[in-house]
Amino acid sequence: MFKDIFLFELKYRFSRPATWIYFALLLIVPLLLIGFGNTPASEKVYHNSPIVIANLLVLVSLFGILIASAIMGVPIYRDLEHKTGT
Repeated sequence: MFKDIFLFELKYRFSRPATWIYFALLLIVPLLLIGFGNTPASEKVYHNSPIVIANLLVLVSLFGILIASAIMGVPIYRDLEHKTGT
C-alpha cells in the first residue's frame, strides 16, 4: 500500500512543471551567484570560502523551506479532500 502511494506521488510530482521550476531555481541561482561573483565576499575573502558558502546555504535553505511547504501542501490537501487522513 505504501509503495503504491509513494510511486503515485513520485509520478504525479515529476509530471508537474512546478517541480522542475523549483529544481531549476534551487540549482541555478546559487551557481549563478558564485559564478558571477555576486556573493557577500569582500576583496580579501574568496567567493568559495566557507563563510560565503554557509551564507548561500542559509539563503537557499530558506527558499527550500518555502518550496517544500508548497510541494507538500498539495498531497495534504488531497488527503483531506478525500478523507484519507486519520
